[in-house]
Amino acid sequence: MQDQMSGKQQFIYTAKQMGRRSWSSAKAFAVMGLIFSAAECVVEKARAKHDTTNTVVAGCVTGGAISAKGGIFLVTD
Repeated sequence: MQDQMSGKQQFIYTAKQMGRRSWSSAKAFAVMGLIFSAAECVVEKARAKHDTTNTVVAGCVTGGAISAKGGIFLVTD
């Protein structure tokens, strides 16, 4: 299909494809940010402390939540 397009048409087609992919990445990043922020706030409120442990726990929770959607993969030899 792209072989038959002019240079301008190829540029427009490529820009639209990039826009679609960028929007998808932006949504995924927004979800990660939301999960991380919510987890950090909950942990900070529960511990009643403001330190780096809250950030580490929130990162673990975020990673777990994101990977739970993809399923659990076990590495076996």
